[in-house]
Amino acid sequence: MHLTLKSYLPKETVIERLQALLRSEHINFHVDGNNIITTDIPLPIFSFDKRLYSRNNWLGINPFVVVSRIDFAIQGTANIQIDITIDRLRSFVIYLLIISLACLIVTSIPNLYFGICFFLFFIIISWLILFKLCIYLIVNEINKSLS
Repeated sequence: MHLTLKSYLPKETVIERLQALLRSEHINFHVDGNNIITTDIPLPIFSFDKRLYSRNNWLGINPFVVVSRIDFAIQGTANIQIDITIDRLRSFVIYLLIISLACLIVTSIPNLYFGICFFLFFIIISWLILFKLCIYLIVNEINKSLS
């Protein structure tokens, strides 16, 4: 997924604020000139892992844990353009695991109609959370850090 944001802050300030955001979300990164490349995004497995939670958004979860990689390319001098590339491979793998879990749950529901309704509801809600809400929260946190 590719996004483009604009900022009127100086380039050094944009890089510093993006670095501060990534550090606050426990993400390891590498700065290469005007590019910030993430090297390690944590994948917390247990609910007591503090890397799963964030104080930067209204939901309280760390939306960066469902993406595999985020790259920032900062261009320009006066009007800064930030090209963001988000690799969502981890989201697709999590989604496939959720689909398989839903299939297992549906097989234990005796009524076929309720099983199909539950399956569709479970799949749609999971898709909305993984692919819409988390991307919205990531973009919102980046915008908030740059304002």
